[in-house]
Amino acid sequence: MKLSGDDKSSGSWILIAPFSLLFVMFVKWWWPNAIPFEVFQFWKNNKILEGIIASWPIFLWGGGLTALYSVLNYNSRETNRNAEDILINGAVLSALAGVFEEMAFRWIFFLAGIVGVKVSNFLFFGWLGFGLGEWLHLNLFGPIVNFLTLEKMEWLIFGMGWAVGAAALGANAKFRKEHAYLGLFGYFNSWIIGFFLFWMMFNYGLLTAIIVHFLYDMLIFTVRYIDAAVERALGRG
Repeated sequence: MKLSGDDKSSGSWILIAPFSLLFVMFVKWWWPNAIPFEVFQFWKNNKILEGIIASWPIFLWGGGLTALYSVLNYNSRETNRNAEDILINGAVLSALAGVFEEMAFRWIFFLAGIVGVKVSNFLFFGWLGFGLGEWLHLNLFGPIVNFLTLEKMEWLIFGMGWAVGAAALGANAKFRKEHAYLGLFGYFNSWIIGFFLFWMMFNYGLLTAIIVHFLYDMLIFTVRYIDAAVERALGRG
């Protein structure tokens, strides 16, 4: 999820994701009730066109902010001379981000996280009847995030059980961390967009979330390309 140029995230999650998927599949086979979703449930029943239309707020947000920033700032002459590189490289980066980030953070790490928080909760006094993880989610982390998201994500944070909510918060925190290179604004913007993409996945399917993620990033690169091409045409190339 981008609001600026090159992707400088660590990328270590790409190596972890395949093993996490194997872990999820093993747990679902060995302990089927640990995860209240089928492994490939979110790949089914995609409503792509409906999801794209419903995503207009984030397209307006991302495209509008990028356009505003572009108007208020000049590019380097080298950037303007190579404006087409923004579009070409942006298409590749947007596709990679859309596919791999959604598969990892919205699907694999989310499902694996449900198991992780349950096991952690049991180890930290859950076996005594008072799970620390559950208490922290229900009384601290969950309410804080619910407040910060204007209660729009209450259905996910609390509505499907504390473990599902805690896993979603954890997966989205990892997603946010991978975008820390974007600066403070981009850091928190990625966090909010990540929750929107969770909503997209649950309501319109994971494939739809992938496409929306791609379109969001690609829109930003397209606006940057247009800005560079215009500046070049005006003699700043």
